[in-house]
Amino acid sequence: MPRAQSVSITGSVLRWAREASGFSEDELARKLGVSSEQVRAWEENRESPNRTEFAALVRLLRRPSSVFFLPEPPKVAAVQAQFRRRAGTYAERTNREEAHWIRVAARLQEVASWAISELQLESAHLPKVSASADPDVTGSKERLRFDVPIGDQISWATPEAAFRQWRLAVESKGIIVLLLRLGKESCRGFSLSDVHAPLIAINSAYNAAARIFTLFHEYGHLLTGTSSICPAWIDEVAEDIERWHERFSAAFLLPAEDFLEAANKARQRRELADLELVRYLAGRFNVSLRAVAVRLIELGAADRALYELVAERATVADFSKAGRGGKGLKKVERRFQEFGYLLPRLLLSAKEREVLRLHEILDFLDVGAGDLRRMGELLRPRR
Repeated sequence: MPRAQSVSITGSVLRWAREASGFSEDELARKLGVSSEQVRAWEENRESPNRTEFAALVRLLRRPSSVFFLPEPPKVAAVQAQFRRRAGTYAERTNREEAHWIRVAARLQEVASWAISELQLESAHLPKVSASADPDVTGSKERLRFDVPIGDQISWATPEAAFRQWRLAVESKGIIVLLLRLGKESCRGFSLSDVHAPLIAINSAYNAAARIFTLFHEYGHLLTGTSSICPAWIDEVAEDIERWHERFSAAFLLPAEDFLEAANKARQRRELADLELVRYLAGRFNVSLRAVAVRLIELGAADRALYELVAERATVADFSKAGRGGKGLKKVERRFQEFGYLLPRLLLSAKEREVLRLHEILDFLDVGAGDLRRMGELLRPRR
């Protein structure tokens, strides 16, 4: 290969990007169709990849091409979140999709936080809650603060409509809510605390009802300052902190008086087996099977065996009728689905006040100039 075709990247940056993306030398070599020794030679600056190999590296490691020419690896602060692959256990590392999207989320949060500070906008106001507080009481207090009547919740036609409304309600509190393509092998969601721009990310692989439960599970993490990357299922041996957030989310979504009244009426009208009752209540309140099971148990209306009974069915149920994850949508619609409305509105405000430049906004939102104009039109208040 002629020397003119090689791309002189920084080996230590390549090693940093590979490790941060979850690839071993052997795995990356297989993806590129080269030997492990070849990858090692690039990382040790003994050789350089050709243009085709470099383009493949950029694509596989999901980094801007300019990063690989830095003199040394960028100093990126670690995401302050605890990761639990399964209930009660800690994973050594995230998988590749999780690692990628956590990087994306942290980058977006950083620029949003900076923009809020520069624009002197009001930061998100979140009460400080101790994880030793009663999660049922905390859930009830937060429900009152959100001021969403139970009648509105019941009136939402579908769980998809309910998720859209709850997402807007959380964004109204100054919290960025992302819906990301993490995949079925990944966590349900994660949360990242920040003084100005707290962030929640939800896995789009789950259906709308499951997303709602995750949304407020992660909201609870922001309240208690325990940012976390949460597992697919919480079992009876899970840590107290995860059970606390399960109970908080269920209490928020299912106010005790209205919930018990609906459960008692359903039992009086017809004889429902436990699972039938759970399904009925989940449909009535636009929540997941898991949320109903947690709430029935905490209110003394069912025993703990119900949780495991629901667990056997809820994993499959939570994936059924999941959204398309943006497929088939126009680019502007897809970006609003992924990033919500708060983040694009904030970035556009930063551009208008010359805090951020146009090319930076296009990069952050991954859109073209025409798409950005359309986003601005849709976000403009109607008269």
